[in-house]
Parts: sequence; structure tokens; C-alpha cells
Amino acid sequence: MIKRIQKKRDPNLLFSISRNLHAHTLNDCDLILKSFYKTPVSNKVAAALFPRVHLVEDGNRKLFYERVIQNYNFNTQTLVELFRSYLVRENGQDPKILSSLFETILAKSFSKDKILSRANGSDNLLSDFQALLKYSTRQEKARFHNRIRAIAQSISLLQPEDVADVFNMLQTCIRSQQFIVCKAKHGRKYILNCLVYDTLRFIDRKKGGTKSIEEIKKITKGLRFQSQLCEDYAYKIISRENPLEAIKTFSESKRCDKPKVLPRSLLRFIASGLLESPRLSRKQKLLYFEEFKRTVESKGQSFPLSPFLTTQVAQLVLCISKEESLGSLADTTRELKTLARDYGIPYRVQKGLTKGQ
Repeated sequence: MIKRIQKKRDPNLLFSISRNLHAHTLNDCDLILKSFYKTPVSNKVAAALFPRVHLVEDGNRKLFYERVIQNYNFNTQTLVELFRSYLVRENGQDPKILSSLFETILAKSFSKDKILSRANGSDNLLSDFQALLKYSTRQEKARFHNRIRAIAQSISLLQPEDVADVFNMLQTCIRSQQFIVCKAKHGRKYILNCLVYDTLRFIDRKKGGTKSIEEIKKITKGLRFQSQLCEDYAYKIISRENPLEAIKTFSESKRCDKPKVLPRSLLRFIASGLLESPRLSRKQKLLYFEEFKRTVESKGQSFPLSPFLTTQVAQLVLCISKEESLGSLADTTRELKTLARDYGIPYRVQKGLTKGQ
């Protein structure tokens, strides 16, 4: 088969490559990549090859991954497959390889120079990350977040201790001065939070309930940096799985008696858990949310709704209003209408709120 590759670049070899790679050496893998590189099917061939590299028993596979990173320019989807193959199938923990792949994937997903060129020198007061968000298209933002989710999904397949180790490596990468995706501190924090949040979401989806909380605790224990997000997400699961107990625990907690002690993010995650609870009806979700909001405010803490939480509540109000009168929840509806306009919530949601009232 290798001789056939040398003679002509045959796209029909894709299936054969993915089925028979276990018979090849790492040199053969290099030859396959070189033979198809810069052809219309180069990324497809690479994506078919990378998941099978771990089956090759000869040679130093770590050096193979390093050569690929250094010598080839694949698209982000192919690089995500390379990241997954190294991390999950090889159980690779080399900070240099993981950080290089992570940074390259993000940099390619958010074409920084191209996006910032649209600013034409204006908005000099904006940080580079603020400018990236302002001048990127919806498709560019979606691609950026989709790649982070793909990386997070791969990380979520690891054991909790390994997840923590990968977080530590990538956090070091993001915080370093050499990180090319953005220089702004809040931008780096945003990227790290997106990665952590999406990973925890995949773990929660896979494990669910108590098992998810246990895994998150193990991950938190292994972190070498402070992550409020891990605690936030654990409380979200608690409030989602046992809404009444969550509110009771919060109302009786001495920590909550001190104004402005609890982070707003934690309050919002608890509220989000209540709104997503499968143990409550739609009307109950809204009533529990109202009760939680009143409890927070009664303890002297402000509880402004975030855009995401506003959308969650608004969608719930819409569903309820189609089935029954909102009655005593009219005040909530009026508040949501104002917030929906301020946050740029989709017009169909705003229109529905008006009808619902």
C-alpha cells in the first residue's frame, strides 16, 4: 500500500488507511502524511490516520506528534483530532505538545489579524480580546467556541486527576506571556473559564447527579490554581437534583448572613440549576427561582440577572404563559421585559413576554 501512495495520491486509500494502519510503522505514517499533504484530501487523510497512531508499536510516538505539530499546517478540525488522539488514546501528558496544540487550534479558530484589521485603527481603548469579540462575525465566534467545546469534550473523557493535570498545564499556557491568542487578562480568564465550564458540562452529562459532584471535587482538589467555576458548577448540580434542599441549605447557611460574601456567579449557577431541575414542573421552577431570589436579597446581597439567566427565565415564562395565566408572576414578567431589551435578548422572546403578560 505504501508503494501505491508513493506512485499516486489516491483518495480511495482513506478507508484502507483507517482499517490497516496497525500494520504500519511510524515512518509509514510520516510517508502517508507527506504523500497527501497539500492535496484536497490531506486533512481527511490525517484525520483518519491520527486515531490509529496509538496502535503502532514501533518507534517514539511522542516524537511523531512533535513532528506533525512542527512540519504540517492542518485545519482546526484535524488538529482537534490530533489533540484527542494524543490526550485520550495515548494518555499523553506532555505540556509542550498539549499547550502547542491548544494554542494553535484557538489561534486558527480566531484569525486575530484578520478580525482586528476590520477595526481600521479605531477603538484603541478596547483590549485585543474586546476587539476580537466586537469585530468577529457570528460564524467566527461560533467556530471559536465550538473548538473549545471539542477540546473540552476530549478532556472530559479522562480520569478526574488527569483532568486536573491538563487544566493545570493549559492554565499555565494561557497565563504565559507567549500566549498568542490574546494578551488581555480578562480575555485569558474568559478562555480558561469556557474550557473549564464546557469540560464540567460534558462530565455532568456523562455521569450525572452525585457522581458528577464527586468528580468535580476530585478535579478541584488537583488544581494548582483557584477556580470558582468548579464550586459554582457543583452547586448547580446540587440545586438541580434537590431544589428544596438547596434553598433550605442556602437560607440556613451562616456564610450567607454576611452581605456580599457569596460570589454572584455562585448565586447564578444555583438559580440556573433550579430552572433546569427535572424534578420540578415549569411553574414550580419559576416559583422556586422567585423564592431563591427573595432569600438572597433578604440577606442583603444583590442578585442581578445575567443575560444567560434572563434568557432562561424568559423562555420558561413563555412556555408557562402558553399553558396558563402567570398571575402573581406578573412582576417577574415586567422585570424580564426590561432586562430582555437591555441584554439584546432575541426579539421573538421579547414579543412573547409582552403577549404572556
